[in-house]
Amino acid sequence: MDEQEKLIAHIEENHTGERAYICPYQNCDKEFLYNIYLTKHIKYHTGEKPHKCTHTGCDMGFTQSSDLARHEKTHTGEKPFKCPTCEKRFTENGTLRKHTLTHTGDRPYQCKQCGKAFALSGALTEHTRTHTGEQPYKCTHTGCGKAFSTSSNLRKHTLTHTGDKPYKCIDCDIAFSRCDTLKKHTKTQKHKDKKQAIDDDRMNAPSNNVPTTTSARSSLADIGLDNE
Repeated sequence: MDEQEKLIAHIEENHTGERAYICPYQNCDKEFLYNIYLTKHIKYHTGEKPHKCTHTGCDMGFTQSSDLARHEKTHTGEKPFKCPTCEKRFTENGTLRKHTLTHTGDRPYQCKQCGKAFALSGALTEHTRTHTGEQPYKCTHTGCGKAFSTSSNLRKHTLTHTGDKPYKCIDCDIAFSRCDTLKKHTKTQKHKDKKQAIDDDRMNAPSNNVPTTTSARSSLADIGLDNE
């Protein structure tokens, strides 16, 4: 068998498009092209979170390394991806791509049952579960047993058990368990007043590099030159 034949055989065996790896959990119909993706997916069912945040005071864990990387940006405030239309910034390129659809208005994914259309295939999948009642994401906390239609809702629910509050306001020093709650907080008048007060203090504070008259005189007095 020559190299060309080997390549054809490899494509036919491994790249047929068939999703042969099926999630074994009841009421979950997820299928994957490769076993590695199935292995990652199963961690959402088991609750396994091997990837831990090393930020001081944060003990959050995640099933995927990509989830950890996303979370770490909540500590750093890094938003390297900018929308070319409105200049809004995002922590991830994928979030930026989703955002750009708000400008184009494209909704290519349509629900076969009710006709509602969505910009993202994942949004259609989540919507479909409102028709089927499917809730494949189970809480593994002892004695709970709650189930959810999306993994994001499960993650939010899990925080009610752990008490974790990883989203911290840099102005008020208040922490929240959910990112959307932090966003709501930053829009309140109380937060705006607090931020304005902090900004005013920074504007009025003397520069660290230029001593005030009082401090300068004190320094001269210490070395006996204040009367010269």
